[in-house]
Amino acid sequence: MSCTCGWQGEEIVPPSAQTGLILAIVGGPTLITLLAGIAGLAGADPKLTGALAAAGGGAGSVIGFAWGYCLARSGRLDPKRGSRCVSGLVARIARNEHPPFLAGITYDPDWTFDLIPRGSTRNNPSQLICEGAEYVRCYKPVLECGSNSEDKARGQPTLHCEIPSSKQSLGCEFGKAGALLGGALGLAVLTSAAPTCAAFGVFAPFCLLFVLILSALIALLGTEIGAQIGHGIGSIVDAGEDLHDVWGTAMCGSCLTIQGEWVHDRDHGWNEIHDVTSVDYLVKATDANPFFSADACPDKCPGADFLLRVLPPTRVVAPGGTAVYNVELVRLNPSVADPVTLSVPAGLTKDVVVTFSPASPVAPDATVKLSLKTSAAAPVDEYVFVVRGTASSGTRSVTAKLLVMQPEG
Repeated sequence: MSCTCGWQGEEIVPPSAQTGLILAIVGGPTLITLLAGIAGLAGADPKLTGALAAAGGGAGSVIGFAWGYCLARSGRLDPKRGSRCVSGLVARIARNEHPPFLAGITYDPDWTFDLIPRGSTRNNPSQLICEGAEYVRCYKPVLECGSNSEDKARGQPTLHCEIPSSKQSLGCEFGKAGALLGGALGLAVLTSAAPTCAAFGVFAPFCLLFVLILSALIALLGTEIGAQIGHGIGSIVDAGEDLHDVWGTAMCGSCLTIQGEWVHDRDHGWNEIHDVTSVDYLVKATDANPFFSADACPDKCPGADFLLRVLPPTRVVAPGGTAVYNVELVRLNPSVADPVTLSVPAGLTKDVVVTFSPASPVAPDATVKLSLKTSAAAPVDEYVFVVRGTASSGTRSVTAKLLVMQPEG
């Protein structure tokens, strides 16, 4: 498993902003063509048609960006495996307190923790951090909360955790409505500029360009007013959330247990817990006594004290062949060494013989070879099977894939 320190946001425009920019580029010409076509079919004066087209181009670009960005932003979190619980050490606490000027729909004031999970090291990060991630957030092994001291060369991979703010979602929703209302107002006001632009003669195109810019500014103003209204309502909603008060008392080096949805953030390329649904302070650090080891933090998560993964996640084999996987167990609690019994309870046919080596039970930090021997009569198919680990502390399950295919030729 490989983790690369860094994230997309520093290197390229995030996908949600890319979508907004694409729809801004598409939205302007689309509205120009639509309004000019309607005006032409209605037999409108060419002067009015030109003004409509110019105003539509400006307003359409702003509307396209607002709707494209907000729709992509709301769909950026890719659910992975449902709710997860993780205990560990707080490496960083942050919140964006200041909305960007004239870009209220992009304001994202979520309350965030960056957590070093128990059992996670720089060279062997937690599965929750790395599985399926393009990038991870990394901080210096000696924690420097609040100083934003990322060290991409030597950093400790962390799990990003967010308590959501209603300001972002409501800012987007009201901002989209404001873009539509501002665009409509701009069209209504600026179509009256047609006779004025016509009076400029050969300079009429410059007048229409001014109309286009002014219509975009009116739509942008509508977007910003809508976003600010959404932020105000969001503040009222946020005031009733207890988790925000918990975040306000957090300290670097505190031990936490966090529970929430485990997702992949397409904008940044990392995995995170979002939304955080509960936060339990196990040990609060003090300025004189911070913790510097995640494994020194107690684990209050329910369930098993180990993680389970299968590598590679997919194997291809011909009928009569054998596919071999590595089943890796990662101990979460160093003080617990309960043996784990492995099994494949579902997903395979009777034509597949399952063998674990060494045989179960095994230690909770072992690597076990899983062999799937297919018979010559095994049906050609795709099999998604379950590997289950059972210990006294609980059960973990993970899926993998076996492709049985006839050889070519």
